[in-house]
Formats: sequence, structure tokens, C-alpha cells
Amino acid sequence: MASRWRRLTAAPTTGTWSRGDIAWNTNPTSTSSPVGWVCITAGTPGTWAAFGAPNASSGGSGSGPALSDAAPQALGTAAAGTSEDASRADHVHAHGNQAAGGSMHAAATTSVAGFMSATDKTKLDGVATGATANTLAVGSTAPGNVTKAAASAGSSAEAARVDHKHDITTAAAVANPPGTANAEGSATSLARSDHTHALAAFGTGAGTFAEGNDSRLSNDRTASGIRTATTVVSVSSATAPTNGQVLQATSSTAAAWATIGSGGGTGMSGSVRLAPHFATANLTSTKSLTSGWTFAVYMGRLQTAASSVSVRLRMTTGSATITWAEVAIAKGPVVAGAGTNLTRLGFTDASAIMNSVGLKTVTVALTGAAVGDDIWVLIGNAATTLGVVRAQSIADDIQTGSQVAANVRPSTMASSTAFAVEAASTLAMWCAVIL
Repeated sequence: MASRWRRLTAAPTTGTWSRGDIAWNTNPTSTSSPVGWVCITAGTPGTWAAFGAPNASSGGSGSGPALSDAAPQALGTAAAGTSEDASRADHVHAHGNQAAGGSMHAAATTSVAGFMSATDKTKLDGVATGATANTLAVGSTAPGNVTKAAASAGSSAEAARVDHKHDITTAAAVANPPGTANAEGSATSLARSDHTHALAAFGTGAGTFAEGNDSRLSNDRTASGIRTATTVVSVSSATAPTNGQVLQATSSTAAAWATIGSGGGTGMSGSVRLAPHFATANLTSTKSLTSGWTFAVYMGRLQTAASSVSVRLRMTTGSATITWAEVAIAKGPVVAGAGTNLTRLGFTDASAIMNSVGLKTVTVALTGAAVGDDIWVLIGNAATTLGVVRAQSIADDIQTGSQVAANVRPSTMASSTAFAVEAASTLAMWCAVIL
């Protein structure tokens, strides 16, 4: 059968065709479109091949290899290849990962030119411009002795062997007589670990070391005072102590010999103790206890350690419908002509003894009481019918500050509570402390 031909714009995609049929291109170009197409395998639509375009890029092989628009392969291992496309004249191959080693490219060595590792490049950058290798000769002479000398870089061009040793220059240690001051010294030699220093000879005079039998270790010395944890307390030496006397502090830095319980009626020791300022004339006076108030009487300075005391008093009228009734012990200084601040050392509920008349004794446990504390007895109540206690017959007319009062309850007192001095005509309650 004779071949047939048609004028088309592309190779046929429909219809039945025989081998040798031709389709002429109605719009050929020199680079992207062929002159036409020929059926090389019959069928519907059959297989077509382009012809008449030396630089054809589609439709199969033409009169020359097709130009590829794909990027060329990266550099690698040599191979013949299988592609029928040609690369354009301005194509560029990627270098690829040649620095990773392997067979693509060898690393640089002293005999092979290749790629350099980052570690080697960093080391190379650290070499100074114009630097050259400097090989030191191994010395055969002994190294110098170790002495106290200024540091030095040295000037030798030889290196010491790894098993070399330095000697140490030594000399005898110097003797240290008493009073020798610290000093760095000027010697350039060093002392051995078992060195010893000579001491000056023993003697009996100033500036010498004392032996165990030296009289200076056992003779009498006059002390300037007694040292405490914080200061030195000066002890009066004007008179010698008498039998039974003890050192009694007269201030925070001084003390003097005194009889226990003495000192202008300010002492308080192991016995029955009345207030130092009490009179013993008419014992018929009384003192009414104001509701809600606490009355305090100074009893003296505590001379012996005590964990509790007993307070004795006389009720002439018992309290009734009692809200509270308490007896307490406090400490605080006596301030002439003024009130004072009292700190409670202990208290007890006295409701069961203040609700009737007669002699009453109540024990108060103490916490924090110390020898030398100025001790006060405190009595107070809050009731519908107020208690009345026996009082001394003479008021504190000269305002010694030994009887004070406050609108406060003993059991709820703050750690330091202000009490005001009572009036010059007010009688103090009559009480005693039994240690």
C-alpha cells in the first residue's frame, strides 16, 4: 500500500496509521520543532519519530541528539553514561561533596594533594607567617639546681630528656631567739622537710624561755580584773573580804566584796524576805485592789539561783465573782522617782486563795530568773467584789520607785511592760517572799 501523508502541527495522536505514513509539520523551527514525523510502527495511532530537525528536543531521535534542559550531573566517578540528550554549551557541573572522603577525592597528606579537614585548616591558620620548623637538640648536660631565683625563659637551644632531674641547693636553718620577727629571708637555698630550728637557751630573766621549774610560773601576780565573755570586770582591792562575803557586781564592769543580802537592803537570799522599804509599825492598814489592775512591790536583788518562790500575804476582804486573780514574779530595775519596765518570770492563778480572808501562801514557778535580778511581787484581780490585802502603814513619801502599778493582767503581760510609780501617799501591799 502506498504511503500516505498529512499536514499537521504535531505527531498524530488519533486514527489508524501504517508504517511509512508521514505527517508534515506546518510550523517547523530550527531548535524546538522538526520538519515532520514518520510512523515507524503501525497502529492506532502507532509510533512516530521526528525527522528533519538537527537540534530536535522532542518526539524521539531526529537528525542529531536532543538538547536537554535538565541540570547536568554533579562530578563523581567516571562513567560512559546512557542519555541520548546533549548538554548546552554553557552548562556547568556541580562539584559535589568531595571533602567527605571516600573514593571521590582523597584527603590531603604529606605526599598526596587533596582536600584539607577543618581541624587541619584551623591548625594551619594558627601558624605565624614565615614560621619554620624548629627542632631542639637533646641536651646531655645536667640541668641546673633548684634555687630561689627570678623566673627566666632561658636561652639554651637544647631540650631536656624526659628522665632528667634537678638537684636542690640546701643549707642549715637559722636559730630563732625569743622575739624574732617574721621575715621572708634572702637565702636562695631551700630547707629540707626534716630541718629543725635551734631555740635560745632557757633562762630566768625577761626575754628568755622558762623551764618547768621556773619561779615565774608559780609566783603571785596581781590580777587587774575578772574576764567575762565580753569584757573585764574590775575587782576592788581597797579592803580584804571578810568571812562569808562574795563578789557582788556594782556595775557591768566592776565588782566589790559584799555580804550576801547586804548593800542598802537590795539583796535577797535563801530565807523569808520582806520588801526592803517596809515599816513595821501599825499593821492595821489595808490596800484595795482596783479591778483589772496589777500592783507591784520591789523585794530586792536575787542572790541565789531559784526555780520557784512562795509569796505570802493576808487577805482582809475576799474577792467575789472573780474574773481573774493572779500572783506573779517579775524582774526589772528600780528607777528613783519614776516607773519601770517589768518582765514576767512566772505567774499563778490565785482565785482559790483570794476569795476568802486570812493568811495566804501561793507558789510561783520561775523561768529565766538569774542571780542578780531585781525581783518584784505582782498581785492583781478583776472581780465584782474587789479583794483587800494588808498594807504597810507608811507610804513611799520620798518616791523611791519601789511600788508601781499598771492596768494589765500578769498572765498576759508583754515581754517588757511599763508600770507607773504610785502616788506618794499610796500604801503598798504587805507581802513576803520565801525562797
